[in-house]
Amino acid sequence: MNGEPAVLGRFGQVTWYLDGGLDVWVRNPRVANKLKKLWAAKSNYDDGALFVRPASDLDIACKAIRARRKKAVTEAMRERGRALASRMRSLKENTRLVGVSSDE
Repeated sequence: MNGEPAVLGRFGQVTWYLDGGLDVWVRNPRVANKLKKLWAAKSNYDDGALFVRPASDLDIACKAIRARRKKAVTEAMRERGRALASRMRSLKENTRLVGVSSDE
């Protein structure tokens, strides 16, 4: 997972490196300025990242780029979705049969 996006956010992304560090990529100049007040920015990294931080700063980086956790889908939610899809399919098939007469 070296260099691949680990956390995607609205204003940037955070990537992990094998040495335990984080690269923080920022797309928004306002967010970059806000992070420069907290961290010393170095833009001369060969991969183009704006900040390189230890892994302990992950929560701060995620808040800055406005990353959100995906909603976890439980098995009960999946089952409700399957039941709804089944009802919709049967309703669609029944409405097709209503317009067709067997006399023709």
